[in-house]
Amino acid sequence: MTVDLHLHHVYGIRNDLSSILFFVDEASVVYPAGSNIILHNFQNNSQKFIPLSENGNSLTAMAVARGQFLAYAERTDPYGAIMVYDLAALRKKRTMITNEVASDKYIALDFADSGKQIIGVGGPPEYNLIYWWWEKTRILGAAKVGQEVRHVRVCPKDANRVAVCGPSIVRVFRLEDSQLRPEPKGGAKVNEYFDFVAMAWVNELRMLLGTSQGQIIIWEDGSLIADVLDPAATLSLHAMKLFRKQDAAISIDNILVHSNGFICTGGAGTLKNFEIAADGGYIFHKDMKILIEDKTLEYGILDEQQILDMTLSPAGDVVAVATDKRQIFSAKLKELKRTKEDYYKMKPLFYFLHYNRVHCVDICVRKPLIVTCAADRTIRIWNFFNRDCEIWKKFPEEPHSVAIHPNGFYLLSGFTDKLKMMHILHDDIKTVRDVPIRGCREVKFAQGGHLFAAANGAIIQIYTTIQFDNTMNLKGHTSRIRCILWSHDDTRIFSSSQDGSLFEWDLLHGEIIHEVTLRGSIFISLAAAPDGETVYGITSDGTLKEITNGTFSRDIKSPLGVLTSVNLSHAGHCLIFGTTEGKLLTLAFPLLTELSRLESSDLVWMETSAHQKDITKAILSHDSQLLITASSDGNVFVWKVVEGEVARILRRDKPSPYSDEILMEKKDLEKKNAHIIDLTTKTEEIQLENEYQKRAKDSLFSEKIKDITESFTKEIDLLKVKNEKQTMEKDCEAQQHQQDMTIMVAKFNHDLLEQERITNQKLLLEYEKYAELIIEKEKQESEFREQLQDVSASKEDAIERLTVHYETKIESLHSILDKTQKEFADYMKEHDEVRHMIEEDADMEIIDIRARYETAIFELKESNMRLKGENELMKKKSNNLLKDIDDHKAEVMKYQADLAKQMTVTKGLEKEIESWKKELKEREENVQDKEKRIHELKKKNQELEKFKFVLDFKIKELRKQIEPKDNEISEQSKQIKELERKIEDLDGKISNLKSEIHTQKTTLDFTRRDREVLGVRLKERDTFVRRFQGDMELAMEKITDPADLRSAFLRICEKYVRSSGKQVTSAEVDDSSVRELALIKETEKLRNNIADVKTQYQRKTTVLSSKLWKMMQQNSGLIEEINIFRQDITALRTRLALLDTVVQGTNPRRKDDYAKIQALLKDVEVARMEELSKAGVIELYRHELRRLHLLLILMREVIHNDCSPGVVELVAKLQDVQLPPVVGPSKIDTISSLVAEKMNHCMEDLAVKYPEVLIPSPIRKSHHRPPNSKPGEKTDGEKTDGKTKKVAFPPPELKAMVPVKQLQFLKNLIDPAAVLLSGPTTTVTVDTAASTTQLISAPQTAATSSPGTDPSVPAAP
Repeated sequence: MTVDLHLHHVYGIRNDLSSILFFVDEASVVYPAGSNIILHNFQNNSQKFIPLSENGNSLTAMAVARGQFLAYAERTDPYGAIMVYDLAALRKKRTMITNEVASDKYIALDFADSGKQIIGVGGPPEYNLIYWWWEKTRILGAAKVGQEVRHVRVCPKDANRVAVCGPSIVRVFRLEDSQLRPEPKGGAKVNEYFDFVAMAWVNELRMLLGTSQGQIIIWEDGSLIADVLDPAATLSLHAMKLFRKQDAAISIDNILVHSNGFICTGGAGTLKNFEIAADGGYIFHKDMKILIEDKTLEYGILDEQQILDMTLSPAGDVVAVATDKRQIFSAKLKELKRTKEDYYKMKPLFYFLHYNRVHCVDICVRKPLIVTCAADRTIRIWNFFNRDCEIWKKFPEEPHSVAIHPNGFYLLSGFTDKLKMMHILHDDIKTVRDVPIRGCREVKFAQGGHLFAAANGAIIQIYTTIQFDNTMNLKGHTSRIRCILWSHDDTRIFSSSQDGSLFEWDLLHGEIIHEVTLRGSIFISLAAAPDGETVYGITSDGTLKEITNGTFSRDIKSPLGVLTSVNLSHAGHCLIFGTTEGKLLTLAFPLLTELSRLESSDLVWMETSAHQKDITKAILSHDSQLLITASSDGNVFVWKVVEGEVARILRRDKPSPYSDEILMEKKDLEKKNAHIIDLTTKTEEIQLENEYQKRAKDSLFSEKIKDITESFTKEIDLLKVKNEKQTMEKDCEAQQHQQDMTIMVAKFNHDLLEQERITNQKLLLEYEKYAELIIEKEKQESEFREQLQDVSASKEDAIERLTVHYETKIESLHSILDKTQKEFADYMKEHDEVRHMIEEDADMEIIDIRARYETAIFELKESNMRLKGENELMKKKSNNLLKDIDDHKAEVMKYQADLAKQMTVTKGLEKEIESWKKELKEREENVQDKEKRIHELKKKNQELEKFKFVLDFKIKELRKQIEPKDNEISEQSKQIKELERKIEDLDGKISNLKSEIHTQKTTLDFTRRDREVLGVRLKERDTFVRRFQGDMELAMEKITDPADLRSAFLRICEKYVRSSGKQVTSAEVDDSSVRELALIKETEKLRNNIADVKTQYQRKTTVLSSKLWKMMQQNSGLIEEINIFRQDITALRTRLALLDTVVQGTNPRRKDDYAKIQALLKDVEVARMEELSKAGVIELYRHELRRLHLLLILMREVIHNDCSPGVVELVAKLQDVQLPPVVGPSKIDTISSLVAEKMNHCMEDLAVKYPEVLIPSPIRKSHHRPPNSKPGEKTDGEKTDGKTKKVAFPPPELKAMVPVKQLQFLKNLIDPAAVLLSGPTTTVTVDTAASTTQLISAPQTAATSSPGTDPSVPAAP
């Protein structure tokens, strides 16, 4: 059955590297342990593992980039390697190896701030810098330092700057031109006594350097400017400021920069925090110390610890440090300012670990507990289910052995003076009873836990667990007991001692059943088979011995290392071994061979890398699911044992299968109960306070909300005023923009007309120059023929010279062959003689060495070591001689191979000479024809290049004129869109303001009416008061006569109080009711008017929104059409490029024809493009698409004039490629008419030059042949009075003036142009000088009509 081992948890960390601790995120760190790199989440104590190579000691350096990628370097032969892992996927990304490092290891690594580059420093003696771009496995730069380097850092602000430091060296390199070059200011002048051991970048111009003499030096812009600890000191050896403790300098081994300053080491277990001062310097703030007080225990605090490495969390608020005693502590920077003490006490990041050799390991049955004791004088109890350290305790002396009871409540530990029984409490280990056994190095509980066996020297004492009765003493060994092993049924014990004996004891009678003794070796580990008859033991020389019923049955030697421990699963499926190299080996059990002695090749060993050093102890759990291993490096590993394909996995999200009972003292329980009562009372008080504070805060926040609402209303009023101002400004800008647009359009139209006139004049001049160039070409052809005859004569002379030269060469090669054969025979004779002499000398030397060695053994025993060294030297000499002989043999074989190669070469040369002669005869026949053709083509190429240069110059000029205008148009269009958007916004604002004005007017009308009513009432009251005053004056005149006065007052009362009062009130009531009715009617009218205005406004807004939506849809449709046009244009251009290569490569005779066609179309299109630019972008795209179709068909015509087989195949391939569909109809009629007009102008110019020639009629629709007509049938346009006009072009009189080929090209150009400009499918035959070819255009399908297009317009071909 196959057995696999998988890591479950690791309790340990390495301390042999300079950089061992890195933060991944706020809850995870990375560190190495054994032959693995651990990704530890310290919040839930879960771990992930990255395995190293087979040898865990190969790790030399580590680095982490932003918590995403991990890089580590391993020692490999011959050159060191760097591996990069993705921490999220736990997958290897890259492996980088180069010979430029010139060493088998990297001593330091560092990532750039981006995480894409990594730099490494090679080992001695060269200390080369290698700068990698690891994603592409490419070296960006390299440099040789040549001095010892301890650290390398990449500048976080500039990834092209790299700094290194070491003893009396600080140097900065810059990456330039794929090399790391030292900066001129980067190499500071350093005193030779400075020993730099730490460095950190602050910014791109400043670094902090730490020395072993206790200095923190500021490096800035290439110079050492100050010492942080002593700013007044000069940077020399005599002025160094040292912090000393017991006359020893404090080394600044680590510097870590954070946002407020930096942190550095300040002695054993101490960190110093410095903050940035106002002047740019640094001020000491506070110390951070590691003080591990053992409050619950009785033996004080741990020893002082040296800090090896520091790291800062991604958020920059937590610092974690790793110490030389394999512990990890943390400090929160925010809590530094809160503490009132002089120092800050650092806390462990997670559980404490062993930091020295682990002596013993044991595992519990009913609880998930592991107990270990180590040379650090501690006993630790680990919980492998929760992945935590339950309890640990330090003792004044070193515990040698430990065992845990199966129920998990008791513990046995052996010390130098006694064996102690301890209780495992919930937070402590308490000694209960002492057993007088000195130096007990082996103690074991029975499987049932009712007994335990302890080694007391050479005696094994058996005790009861409950009463501590010594029931039995097993005597028989003559030396100290080394191993004790209980059988599965607790009836027998297996024990081994230092004298090499192995006993099997019967506990019922206290007798020895079987006895085995080794000579020169001892048993260091034992394992019993399930049958109880077979025992497997590991001896001190690393051999596995199988013992059955007291006899040795097998010896097994492992080929993979020296064995140190053995374990057999309880089910009996596998054997698990530990080795001195820290590896675990597994063997399938039972062993399937019956031989007495097994060879390593007969067994299948499975190897697993585990620890860094030798494995001291290994133990299996009672159900064989877990394997616990411990080593001399202090690490404890928990493995999952997978037997077969299915394995049970320990998961913390499921309920634990183990018991949860704990031991607790009565005092502690009473204290906890009292503490719980206090906490409940406090919580009730805190709840009442919180409710009161909540009510107070609610009242405060309600007042604040009122203030905020008032401030928002004021701001809204201010914004309304700003909107009114912006509407006024918008109207002014719109008027000015309309005026500018009209002026610009007029200017553009005028310029466009002038450009058309100028281009037409230039085109006529170019046609005249073309005719003159044709005449010059014929003269040059005649001269070329004469030169060709002279070259053919010189060619014959050269061939004769070559034949003579090669014949002489062959003769010289034959002579060289004869010489080499003779030299080889002489060399073989000399080699045999030298070999014979060397063998004789070696034999004589070996005989002399033996004689001297034998006499020296008998005479002087003290010189034994010296003679061994001489013997090794002589062996090396003999090996070197044998190597020389082998080298000579290899050289001889090389010479023989060279001779064979030369013979084959000579044969090949002879065959080549014969083939060359044949080829020379064949080439003589073809050279003349090819040279003639080459000369003609060169002449044509020169003429075409000249013509092309002129046309290119014209095209560039036209483009220069067009581009600025296009830019102006695009800018103006952008401005128009912006102004339209502003106009829309202002229209909305105007409508809102109009509605507000209307409401204000209505309110004014109401107030005016109320004012008029009040005025009338005031006038009536004035008249009433005046009348009352007149009557009172008349009554006062009769004041002397009381009777008259009384009668006057009675009349006034009747007049004003009774009668008039009743009339006034009734009138007033009537008037008020009438007015109220009038007001109600007016308000109803105003409401109706407002409702009508709102409905009209909503209708207008809906109409405008629908128009805008239609415009947006049209715009999107136009954009889609433009994109389709672009795709069609790119496809056509690619086909044109292919056809261009066909014209230039396979059909060079028609190259000039194609160039002239293209030039003609370009001149025509330049003028038309200016006209179409007014229509818009879409029309330009359509026009470009039709132009490319025209040019494509013209190129096909040019190619079809040559009917060679290669050209026909290429044309067939191009015709298979379908043209892209035309998107909608366009103004193809205007384009076709324009091309026809230009061709007519050309024909008229030719008619003026050659009046005697009958020029064909202009291109009209008569060239179009209806689809139903027959090939031989004539159309109406071809028939003139029953006679057909024959075109004689060119006439015989003008053959001397104009070449036949050029005039034939013009003749052929007429018919394809007519074909191109025809709408339906046409078939045109063209007569040429060489042959007649047919150009048949593919049937065209009518383009799908889009909305707004005319279906009567024909689609483009």
